[in-house]
This record gives sequence, structure tokens and C-alpha cells, in this order.
Amino acid sequence: MKFKGIFIRSISLIVAIFLFYVNCTNTKAETLTHLQVSEIASDYLKGYVSQPGAVEVYNKSALLGEGQVYGEFTINFNSKITSGTVLTVKFISDKEETQIVSVTYQPITKINRVDDKQKILSGTGFPNTLVSAYINEKALMLKKYDNTTGQFEFYPSNELKNGALIKIVSNGNGVKSISYAQVTAAPSPNKPVVNAISNKDVYITGTAEINSTVFVQTNGVTYTQKLVNTNQFKIRLSKTLKEGTSVKVYVKDLVGRISSTVTLVVLDKIPPKTPTVNKISDKTFVISGKTDSGATVYIKRNSKQIAIIKADGNGIYSYRVPLQTRGTVFEIYAIDQASNTSPVVKAVVSSQSRSSKTILNAPIIRQMPELPRGCEVTSLAMLLNHAGIKVSKMTLAQQVKKDPTPYKIVKGKKYFGNPNYSFVGNMYTFSKPGFGVFHKPIEDLAKKYLPNRIVNLTGQSFDSVLNYVSAGHPVWVINTSWFSVVPQKYWETWYTPQGPIRITKKEHSVLVTGYDSKYVYFNDPLDGMKNKKKPLKSFIDGWKQYGSQAISYY
Repeated sequence: MKFKGIFIRSISLIVAIFLFYVNCTNTKAETLTHLQVSEIASDYLKGYVSQPGAVEVYNKSALLGEGQVYGEFTINFNSKITSGTVLTVKFISDKEETQIVSVTYQPITKINRVDDKQKILSGTGFPNTLVSAYINEKALMLKKYDNTTGQFEFYPSNELKNGALIKIVSNGNGVKSISYAQVTAAPSPNKPVVNAISNKDVYITGTAEINSTVFVQTNGVTYTQKLVNTNQFKIRLSKTLKEGTSVKVYVKDLVGRISSTVTLVVLDKIPPKTPTVNKISDKTFVISGKTDSGATVYIKRNSKQIAIIKADGNGIYSYRVPLQTRGTVFEIYAIDQASNTSPVVKAVVSSQSRSSKTILNAPIIRQMPELPRGCEVTSLAMLLNHAGIKVSKMTLAQQVKKDPTPYKIVKGKKYFGNPNYSFVGNMYTFSKPGFGVFHKPIEDLAKKYLPNRIVNLTGQSFDSVLNYVSAGHPVWVINTSWFSVVPQKYWETWYTPQGPIRITKKEHSVLVTGYDSKYVYFNDPLDGMKNKKKPLKSFIDGWKQYGSQAISYY
């Protein structure tokens, strides 16, 4: 019996030890340290642990910082992190329990410049996050936030003073991502724009920064006007000012910064004579007339200014224009050296019938033998020579923009340059690959010799070509070498640096010099024929097939 009692007591002790072990194990599971990350900045991390131990912060495999912690803690980084960085935070308690948390740094991605004049904080953060901002722990008031784009703006605040540091918090998934911005001094206001003043004016007018104060000083008197929600000012003088009087104008903004000063001299206001203007038709290349000697003449076309020119010592002015359509309205006025403006004279473009037949005498230049593929520059040489510019085909051949793309065939696809951008291939021999060039590079080259006098008629109707010929100016064109439609079987696709294009090598450039009811006349650089003719319809069909390309001058 004694042995039985000892056995029973032993069994009870074993059970007790087992229960104690189980109980200890459960207690350990229930009291695992809870690691919480509360705040991340570019150079630190804050959080809380419920037991003492060590915290390690990693950016991938790189250790950013570590420390012994208990309760609230801060870990400073040895290098700064950027937006979107995923951090691994590892806690090892003194009891050798481990907890790992992964958090992402999601600060404001863009902070717009904050100055002490606008006093507005705005920018862009991550979508669906809470945005808040503080200056010296004082919260700014959020005005608007877009959950989809992350764009935000705070109400203006007087706390946004020069040099103030703004703490901006982006709160996503319970973790605060911190970024900072500093308020800067707004630049001084731009100097005001002040209209001219004459000895007949009693107002000084112009524009200045909104909500600034305008100061006008003249003859020892200062006038002021505060601009409220407007940038325009109009200040009444106590009396008119004499010619030659100096007037100084400047502005002061809301924070007291002062602009540069504008100084004006009071002018004599006697307008120049109303300009005369020649009759203008849809076959006219020149606008001319007479006004005061040395006056500046302003020309508008359909209310849009196109020219500012000087009249000569006799008051005569002249300005070249491309052909205009009937009904176009020109407005011409003059401003003299004292900035006085004349009345406006209007001239309406009339219609002048196109002659039934015109053949011009333009010089003929052969492209061969020097330029087997140089029809485009040779035709341009003829055009420029007709305009009075002495330049050779060889000079133009050297100057036209070239495409260095080599010709090659890869898996059945042809790769070469793009004539819309520059001359393709070799111009000087048929033994090497080559093609030609289209209207835009030719236009650019022509403008070097006739600046502001080249007109590109590409894409317009053939009537535009005939109108220029009728007015006495030949027209450079691209056509097919057949001077009619080329069947699609002769067309192919090239793959160029700018993308695929459709090309037929049956391409040619000539100078259109005339027309009648049946034929188009042109100088052909290939065979050297002057005023060669082809049926009007077939010529137009070929011209259209190659993009209706045409260039002339005015």
C-alpha cells in the first residue's frame, strides 16, 4: 500500500509538471510582443513595442538602423529613403521572441512651391490616403482632396510665413509617412505694364499684379490705387501733364515687396496722316501706299497683325504678301515717332479674272549629267533664278538636308530614309541607292534665299498653282514621272525612322510655267525642255497622287 501511495503521488507530480508546461507555453503565445509602426520619414522610423528588445530596420537586405527599445521608439536611418520604399522592421524581444512587419513609405509625391504671398500649400500624394499638415504642431485646414489622383490643397494660412517649416503627413493603412516643405519668400512683383501717356490724357492706365497697390509719382505728387481682384489700373490725375514730363510708376505687393520702377515721358499726341493703300486684288503680291515720313506702318489681315514696317523718308511703304482670296480685309495704320496712331484705312481684296492662257519665261536648267537624282533642287534653282536669286543647282544640292539612313532589305521589308524630312540616298549617281526629297525640306532651303517670301501651296487645289502662274510666278511641284496616275503595282512601302510610307520611284519634280484650257506647261530639268506641255487633267491627276506638293514665292 505504501508503494501504491508513492506511485500515485509520483503520477500526480508528473501531471502537475505537464500542466505547468502547457500553461507556460500558452501564456507565452498570448503575450507575444506587439510591434506597431506609427510613423516613417525619409531618415527615421517611429513605433511602439510592448516588451524590451532590439529593433532592426532593413531596406531589402541593407540595414538602415537599429536600437534597443521599449515602449515608444525612434530609429534613425544611416541613409535616406525615397517614396515607395518598402521597409522590413524586425523586433527581437529580450525573451528571444521575433516579430517582423513590412511597411511602405508613402509620403507626398509632389509639393508645389509655397511662398509667403500666396500662402497656399498644395501638391499630390498617394491616392486614398489621409493628408494633414502642421506648422509648429498647429494644423492647417484641408480645402480639397481627390481620392483618385491624390491631389490636395489647403486653405491659405497666415502661419505660412517666410522660412516656416511645414510637416506634411500622409496616413495610409495606419502608418504616417512624413515629408517636409519650407515656405519661401515670394519674388518681388513684376514691374507694372503702363500705357503711353500724352499731354491730352488725364488717366494713367496699365496692368499690375492682382491685389497690389499701384504708385504713380509726377511733379512731386503721388497717386495710388489698390487693385482688388483685378490686374488693371486706371488712375486719374489732378490735371493733364506737359509734354516731356517724367512719370514714375511702381507697385507694392501684399507683403510689402516693391517692384522695379517704370519711367515714362509724356508724349505729344498728334496722329500721323491716314495711310493711303493701293488697290489689292487676288493677283496682287504687294501692299503699298504713303503716310508720314519715318512712321511705323502696321498691317493687319482679317484683324490679325502680319507686318510692322517703316515708311521711308518720303513716307512710302511697301510689303510683299502671298496671293489673297477675294474678300480678305486688310487694315493699315501708322504710328509716328511720338507713338501717335493714325486712323485705320481698310482695303478689301477684289477678284481679278485669271487669264485663259499664260506662259512664263523662266530659265531652264538641266539636272544632267551632274545630278541624276537632282530634279527637285534643279527645279528649285529655276524658281529662285526667276525670282532674281542667282544660285546654282550644285549649291542647292550641297545645301539640301540629307537623310543618312542606309538602304537595306530585312525579311522582305525595305528600309530607307524619309523624303518628307530630307533628301534620301545618293543624288549624284544611279550606281548607289537613292530617291529624292519632298516639299518641306525644299521649302526650308528656299526660305534661306527668300526669307518671308516663300509660300507652300501643298495640299491646296491646282487652282492655287494656276493663280500663281497667272500672277507671273512659276511654281515648283512634285509629280509622277508619267505626269499621270501611276498604278499601285509600282508603289511600295518603305520603313523609315519616322514610320512606314508609300513610295513609287516614278517621281519627278518640274517647274510649272504656264497653262491653257488643255495643257500645263513646265520646265523639265531632266530633258532640258522649256515650257514642255502635258494634258492638264492627267498632269493634275499625277500631281494629286503624289500629295499635291507645290511651292512658289511672292
